[in-house]
Amino acid sequence: MEDLIRVLERTVSSNQADQNEAVRYIQEFCQKDFIGFIQALSDVLYDQQNQPVVRAAAGLQLKNQLTARDEHLRQQQQERWRALPESTRVHIKDRVFKALGTEIYRPWSAPQCVAYIALIELPEQQWPGLIPALAANVTNITSNQQLKLASLEAIGYICQDIDQACIQASDSNHILNAIVLHGMRDDECEEVKLAATTALLNSLEFTETNFKAELERDHIMRAVCNATQSTCTQICVVALQCLVKIMSLYYQYMDRYMSCALYAITTNAMKSENDDIALQGIEFWSNVCDEEITLAGEAAEAQESGEQPERVSKQYALQALPSLVPILVEMLARQDEHDDTEEWKPCKSAGVCLMLLANCCENAIVGHVLPYIFQNVTSEDWRRRDAAVMTFGSILDGPDQHTLQPIAVQIVPFLINFMQDISVVVRDSAAWAIGKLCDTVPEAVLQLPHDVLDSLVNALANNLRSEPRVASNVCWAINSLVSAAGESVRESLPPDTYPPTFLLSDYLPSIFQNLLNTTERQDSARDQEHNLRSAAYEALMAVIKATPVDCYTLVYPTTFQIILQRIQILNETIQRPECNTPELRAQLHDFLSLLWTTLSACIRRMEKTHLTPDQSDNIMHNLLLTLNNSADSGATQEDVFMTASSLLEVVGKYFSRYMDVFKPYLIVGLTNSAVPQLNITAIGLLSDLARILGEDLLPHCGEFMNALLTKLREDTYDKNAKAQILSIFGDFALAFGQGFEPWISGCLDMLHQASQIQPADRTDYDLVDYCIKLRECAIEGYTGIIQGMKDKDERPNQELSNVLQPRIPVIIQFIEMVASDPDMTDNLLCSCCGLVGDIVENFGTAVQHLVGPENQRIKELLMKGKRSRSEKTQTIATWAHNVVKRLTISRRQ
Repeated sequence: MEDLIRVLERTVSSNQADQNEAVRYIQEFCQKDFIGFIQALSDVLYDQQNQPVVRAAAGLQLKNQLTARDEHLRQQQQERWRALPESTRVHIKDRVFKALGTEIYRPWSAPQCVAYIALIELPEQQWPGLIPALAANVTNITSNQQLKLASLEAIGYICQDIDQACIQASDSNHILNAIVLHGMRDDECEEVKLAATTALLNSLEFTETNFKAELERDHIMRAVCNATQSTCTQICVVALQCLVKIMSLYYQYMDRYMSCALYAITTNAMKSENDDIALQGIEFWSNVCDEEITLAGEAAEAQESGEQPERVSKQYALQALPSLVPILVEMLARQDEHDDTEEWKPCKSAGVCLMLLANCCENAIVGHVLPYIFQNVTSEDWRRRDAAVMTFGSILDGPDQHTLQPIAVQIVPFLINFMQDISVVVRDSAAWAIGKLCDTVPEAVLQLPHDVLDSLVNALANNLRSEPRVASNVCWAINSLVSAAGESVRESLPPDTYPPTFLLSDYLPSIFQNLLNTTERQDSARDQEHNLRSAAYEALMAVIKATPVDCYTLVYPTTFQIILQRIQILNETIQRPECNTPELRAQLHDFLSLLWTTLSACIRRMEKTHLTPDQSDNIMHNLLLTLNNSADSGATQEDVFMTASSLLEVVGKYFSRYMDVFKPYLIVGLTNSAVPQLNITAIGLLSDLARILGEDLLPHCGEFMNALLTKLREDTYDKNAKAQILSIFGDFALAFGQGFEPWISGCLDMLHQASQIQPADRTDYDLVDYCIKLRECAIEGYTGIIQGMKDKDERPNQELSNVLQPRIPVIIQFIEMVASDPDMTDNLLCSCCGLVGDIVENFGTAVQHLVGPENQRIKELLMKGKRSRSEKTQTIATWAHNVVKRLTISRRQ
């Protein structure tokens, strides 16, 4: 024990050699005799005769044996604890519990050790007396302040991390009794009150039963409301955090407290000069809006279904608008020109709250904000001018366009003037508001008088040379403006066609040139905070997409050649020895990604006949160079694959000449399990290759199928990528027809295995969504294989029919299972109906007994599809119903 104590002293030594020696000793002790080691640590922590620094070090080492940040390591540590002899566990628990309230140095280790043991044992119904014992430490009149404080901390740590189901109702009552009736009492010291209020914040999820009981709820709410009035800022902030959380968890019970307490408490908090307090006051009303937006959605869904919603909105936000808007507008003006953009301040929180209020109250907010907007736009104080702009931009997502349009027309001239404001903050906000306006009320901008529109575009172009924060928002504004102009004329045109001209045609040459110049700004490469280079390229891509016929030469050859040349230069640069540092390579990869996605936009906008074979070869040459140089950047490879897909769409079967050299990189993309998104992108590209190259891809099919089937069996491969693989089986079958016969049996086996997967927990929405996706992809796989059975004369191929027909009963069972699933989506419904129709069309009388009128589930599936609100689903279900009906009639005849 003495050796361990000496070593623990050295763990906090200023001498690095002593620290290293202590670490080695501890590691060896732990490995040789874990039971003795962990028991000795608990003894050192417990013994008050030891030096405080030694006890603190022992507690830290003990805690580190019970938990870790890494989830896998934490699970190993928990299993190791469970494997300890019961006598050892009892001894350690006794020691750490009795150490509560006896430590001197903060943070105390004993409460943490108690909590981490509890997190292992309580879910397994072990240590049942812990919560009552901790509560007793708080409620016992003989307990000193330190013991109360440590016990409340332990309760808080436990409640913060434990699953709600692991806390018994009786334990929840013990916790609340200790916290509310004792720890938060007026006569307690501030330290205990703070610990109690923090523990309450962490335990609110466990108090549902208590909140249902009015008397108990009153006690809790009274204690929290009293705590918000504390002169201790920390207690006040945590108490307000409790109110924020209570509003989310127990909204339906708040009517009793809103008018008499919560409204005054939270609006006063919003006005506080203390940022932490003000932030919580604003957050409370943001949460109210969140809840009421959700409730409005639930009410709309219930109305569509002809039902009554389970919960209804009390419209607290709407009632509070007259008071909230003035406070929030005032908060928007509480900012400094040099505020850290990453720091969350009340002025930023106020903007978010205004957005939520607008979404929640819709048109009702307009009358409340307009006086403040028009009052502040002419202010001499830049803060108030900025507050006016931010107020206007923040409400745009809520009211309808008819309400916003006349207001927007009045505001735009002010925004244009603000683009020349002496304050960089005002210019920044004005650019953001213009972008937001183009996004939400495009008609208001597109219908501006010509001279106003001219001033607007020139103001944006001039500010591309402004500070990065302003220029970045200007890029977004240009993105939104040009996109809105393009969409307004293209919505009446067939897909993949472009108008001869549009509203901004006269400005596009200048916009292209200014954006290209912005992408080359020296400070754009260094500007990590505002991502100016990225914003400029994204705006350029939006402009390329919207370009009408009369400006086509700006895309090709002008921008196309500039971007391709930049890619060529960067491909050479990244290979230089001086560019081999990880940081520089990461920057170059990010730059390459932007260039490739921009070139992809150019290719998609180009006329297919304009891309010459030499240019296509040049693009592919550079694609391969980038892929070869980006093995350490999955994101760059992903963008290159997406550009390859765009090239494929334009050059068609000419792409087959690249397959021998391109295939190895594509297989790496398919199989690199460490980069799931790259896998999914590569699978999407392979699907495009099958669709466009058809039988020209067949010579390469064996290598692709081997890679895909191997990955399907691999546990570490991303599950969403596995789902996509199932779909690609159908693409291959459609592309290769009879040529796919060698792989059909293996594909059908995989499809069957995947189709049997069910969500183990229906409350796990991510798992349910994954199972839905898996089924959609499996149905796509089955559909492609069945449709691919046909010969060139559209008749089913007999050899493939012989392979597939024995599987049809299993496929029908899968469809029946999906049809009866409560989580079936309209997409799944549509796909199932289509698959039924394909089966009947291809197998005819051979499947009559499986899909005929006697199969009630199939009949109900098709009827449900015919009643769908989706026109596509209705059409496919009606077709499938008619196919089945014809089969039944022909059999009777």
